[in-house]
Amino acid sequence: MKAASGDPGGVAGADPDRMDRRTGLACGLLILGAFLALLDTTIVSVGMDRIGEHLHSPLSTIQWIGAGYMLAMAVAIPLSGWAVDRFGGRRMWMGTLALFLVASALSGLAWDAPSLIVFRIVQGFAGGLIEPVAQTMIARTAGPRRVGRVMSLVQIPMMLAPVFGPVIGGSVMELAGWRWLFFLNLPIGAAALLLARRVLPKDQPAARPADGGFDSLGFALLSPGLGLLVYGLSQAGTGARPGSATVLVPVVLGVLLLLGYGAHALRTKGVPLIDLRLFANGKFARCTVMLFMLGFTVNSGLFMIPLYDQIVRGEGPVHAGLMVAPQGLGAALVLPFVSRLTERFGARGVVPFGMALACVGTFAYTQIDAGTGQGWLAFWLFVRGVGTGATFGPALGAAYQAIGEAVAARATSALYVLLQLGGAVGTGGLALLFQNRIAAAIPGATGTPSAADDPSLAAPLAHAFGQAFWAGVVVCAAAVVVGLFLPGRYRGGEGEVARQAGEGAAPDSAPAPPTH
Repeated sequence: MKAASGDPGGVAGADPDRMDRRTGLACGLLILGAFLALLDTTIVSVGMDRIGEHLHSPLSTIQWIGAGYMLAMAVAIPLSGWAVDRFGGRRMWMGTLALFLVASALSGLAWDAPSLIVFRIVQGFAGGLIEPVAQTMIARTAGPRRVGRVMSLVQIPMMLAPVFGPVIGGSVMELAGWRWLFFLNLPIGAAALLLARRVLPKDQPAARPADGGFDSLGFALLSPGLGLLVYGLSQAGTGARPGSATVLVPVVLGVLLLLGYGAHALRTKGVPLIDLRLFANGKFARCTVMLFMLGFTVNSGLFMIPLYDQIVRGEGPVHAGLMVAPQGLGAALVLPFVSRLTERFGARGVVPFGMALACVGTFAYTQIDAGTGQGWLAFWLFVRGVGTGATFGPALGAAYQAIGEAVAARATSALYVLLQLGGAVGTGGLALLFQNRIAAAIPGATGTPSAADDPSLAAPLAHAFGQAFWAGVVVCAAAVVVGLFLPGRYRGGEGEVARQAGEGAAPDSAPAPPTH
């Protein structure tokens, strides 16, 4: 039966707010692919030493199997909107997942460190496309009425995969060896590809005028700019001095390239990779600011809390991974309630309360010391998870409702770039602040000292952690204020701004409804 016009995934005469079984299965399959891509951002973190020993390479080289993956993801994200419009969402998702699986197999078969790094970069490039492409398809498949509810599910891979990556990775390493960190993707991904042919809705590439081709200049400016910025901030997060060339050079070059892209995107007559004119829509702009702050909050916690467990308490990486599990658990448990509350009150009625909870949970971490109990830490991290879990879906759904289906692919690129930048700024920013506080508390300290080497350092290190978390409190408090200005309950008619944002640029045609 053909889907009702204007409500992809629905059935003529059915309740437009109710998700049918086929739509739910398609969304679940897309989320599974995103979960695999995000899982691989952290699953290798516990195996660096053993991989380096097996491949006879120092840690300074082996660390690029993680850094290369993340940088490749940052480079790929801006391509997602153009790729979906050019080739269609279904074809792109299946193609990128297939490439991801091939790169996973080759990574598991790698014969030396350079080959493993190259295969991981290819895997990261495919992984960087999988999630934004999936999100575009989910938004189109769900339709504007249901997108707020469905987007609450999209946060599952974002919240859970990076958290459980080290735990799963440690278990796989003990049971089967490091190569299975990559082979693990193959049976799951292959099953997802087989199901995709049956359940994913067919769509058509968007019609474009003659000048609506690939934005090569924009790609040459935007992707390297993002890659350099993320690299510089990640170097700060690994202990490099804030004023060192390792941090400053890539950050400055990245900012200059991004500024160049901004000038290009606003002046071009064609369709840029990320259309900055979309931000002329105030509702969409406020949603992206919220997502940037959320990326800052979530990723800074995922970075700082395991680090606290390792250098203050002397625990191993698997234990440190388990320490952040309450955040994912809190986000998962709040999902059913968030979707119903968002449908009733809109993003404006839910997000400020979510970020207020995240703010309270983050404030609790400013009070930690060397003797803080595990249960106390887990409880407040659970509160943080509930807060961030109550924020992501409503803010993302409100952004899609404001912008409309016609430019969903271009909007997705912008949303994911802001999330990525928020996470990079949060990780790098808190790392810089933490290093600064260590220098003040432990004069003469070099690098990142550990209480495992000198137990007398536990108290000043814990105090430095607490001071660094004040930056997170400020960001969460600002997010509460921004949340008060998000859109309210969806009542139809949103997305007209897409016409305004698309003026002067080639408008995307609306996707064809899925075939049942």
